[in-house]
Amino acid sequence: MALSGAWDIAGAQTAAEPQSSGSSRDTLSERVSALEARVAQLERRLAAQDDLQEAGVGQKPGGPWRSLRRGMSTSAVRDQLGRPSRKNEQLMSETWWYLGAKGAGWVQFDEKGRLESWGEP
Repeated sequence: MALSGAWDIAGAQTAAEPQSSGSSRDTLSERVSALEARVAQLERRLAAQDDLQEAGVGQKPGGPWRSLRRGMSTSAVRDQLGRPSRKNEQLMSETWWYLGAKGAGWVQFDEKGRLESWGEP
């Protein structure tokens, strides 16, 4: 038999009750199942938000910069914004600069070549 009980905020056990290891496993199994269901639900919600973002729902019209999304490939960004005026390669990232009449804009890619952040001109 294993001991279990309630725990206070500081992490100290407040009461111990004998409990069979079978019911402890059952309780843990139920909690894990509930957490897995919650994670699956949250993943579905995130996927739905990504689908809306890709479809342009909720985005303001205003040119190619407004259509950028984190995770885009370098070729997708180039297709969207055109050839950059300047490139700066760092150890773990790459930054492209776009110089124009509205000022300077930039995009930054991670080490895998995926869009990480950007600043509109």
